[in-house]
Amino acid sequence: MDNYPKKFAPEFDDGGGVATPFQEWWSSVARAFPNVPGEVAEQWLHRHWGHSPYRYLPSSRYAFEKQAFAPAQIAEIQSRFVDWSYEKAIAQGKHINGCDIWLSRQFQQSKQMPIPMVLLDNRDGHLDELAEKPSYEVLPHAIIVIEGHRRHALACYFHSRGDFVTKFDAWVMRPT
Repeated sequence: MDNYPKKFAPEFDDGGGVATPFQEWWSSVARAFPNVPGEVAEQWLHRHWGHSPYRYLPSSRYAFEKQAFAPAQIAEIQSRFVDWSYEKAIAQGKHINGCDIWLSRQFQQSKQMPIPMVLLDNRDGHLDELAEKPSYEVLPHAIIVIEGHRRHALACYFHSRGDFVTKFDAWVMRPT
């Protein structure tokens, strides 16, 4: 987001992980991202600093709203992580579910996402005209996963089995 300005970067450990605790970092940089809710900042900006393929999105041009979705809507949400394919999302979710990681264990236990995804509503195709978007970037006119690709894949897999929650929350970005 905002091309990750270097002056706002958290410190990193030797392994490349973020070393600066979120609250400490956010209290010093939140004014630079006035439209971004803290929960979004923690997952997208802090945890993924410098690594998001959506680094070019200008935070000042988006409003964020936490929204509830019906389980069936997971199939309408598209992710770059799986080449925009629901079928590939199901397959990826099945693979992730077979791994012994905290996220798969959480889904197996609760059948829901532990943290809301960050989505961008591009159904109007506004990203086609965004000057900051790289010219090679082709994005669907859909609701797109910005952060939470693995959660999305697991949700698709659990939904395909008929084993997903009655609703799920996500942060939705829309142009202001």
